[in-house]
Amino acid sequence: MTKANRDPLLATMRIILTFLLGLSVVIGVACLIAAPVLPLLDPAQVHILTEHGPAPDHARYLVTVALLLGAIFAGMCFMFLRGLRRIVDSVGQGDPFVPANAQRLTQMAWIAILLEIPAIALTSLGAIIDRTSGEGSIEIDVPLTGLIIGLLLFVLARVFREGARMREELEGTV
Repeated sequence: MTKANRDPLLATMRIILTFLLGLSVVIGVACLIAAPVLPLLDPAQVHILTEHGPAPDHARYLVTVALLLGAIFAGMCFMFLRGLRRIVDSVGQGDPFVPANAQRLTQMAWIAILLEIPAIALTSLGAIIDRTSGEGSIEIDVPLTGLIIGLLLFVLARVFREGARMREELEGTV
C-alpha cells in the first residue's frame, strides 16, 4: 500500500485530479467536434446562441473560433493537471524532491501564464458575440491570476530544484 492510499488528502486529490483530467478531455473533444459542425447549421437553427432570435451569420463563425480556443484551453488545462497529478503521485511515493518535479512545476508555471491568452481571447470573443447579437457592450478584463500562479510555480520549482540538489549532496556524504 503506497503512502497516497493511506493519506486521505492525497487520495482525495488524486480522485479530483483524475476527474478534472477526464473533464478536460471531454470538453476538448466536444469543442473539436462542435467547431466544424456549427458553420454548417442553418442560422435559424442556431438561435440558441442569442436570446434575441437567430444569430447573425458571422456569429456562427465567431462561436466556431471560440470553440477552437476552448479546445486549446482544455488541452492546456489537461497538461497542467497531468503535471500536478504526477507531483501528487511522487508525494504519495515519499519522493517529491526530485528534478522531475522541479521540471513539472516549471512547465506548469508556463502553462498557467500561457492559459491567460486563450482565456482573454475567449472573453473577448464572448463580448463580441454578445455585442453582435445586440446585448451589452464590449468589456474585456485582463485577469492577473494566471500570472501570479505562474510566478508562484516558478518559485516552487526553484524550491524543489534546490531540495533535490540538497538531497543528492546529503546522499553523497552518507
